[in-house]
Amino acid sequence: MIQSPTTSTDRQDTARIVDDTCDHLIGTWQSVVFVVWRRETSVAGVGRLVGTLHELARGIANNVVLFVIAEEDALAPAPRARGPLAQMLRTAPLASCAVTLEGEGFRAAALRAVATGIGLAARPRFPYRPFSTVQAAAVWLEKERPAGVPALHAGALVRAIARARRSR
Repeated sequence: MIQSPTTSTDRQDTARIVDDTCDHLIGTWQSVVFVVWRRETSVAGVGRLVGTLHELARGIANNVVLFVIAEEDALAPAPRARGPLAQMLRTAPLASCAVTLEGEGFRAAALRAVATGIGLAARPRFPYRPFSTVQAAAVWLEKERPAGVPALHAGALVRAIARARRSR
């Protein structure tokens, strides 16, 4: 069978999947670490995320962008996971963080309030903002890129994450 050649667009849109469970998907794409919380935000999942952040940071001089996505059916982080999340935001080698809480209505608004509360508790030293869509968060990350962070293209980031989410 003859395979078609891989285009540069295919490479730009391909993320590296680090961990894929029923509760989360963790991956990297260029200078971005992303996590998709599918169900439970576990302490073990947060630990795996922190390890991935540090691993990527070693290769790019700590200019890591974190992109968090909570799917519509994801639960709010349990109190035992909120401390490790806030600690991660205080100490991880991050340049910025966007949090997307998918869904509409009261439940999604409540999750956005939890994300805002974790951000306030952590007092991150970098830009941190919650969003309601992956596209809006990606555009913000592209436009609000801190100095030293490599340029990223919002459309390519959205495609890379969508591809990783479909890979299951």
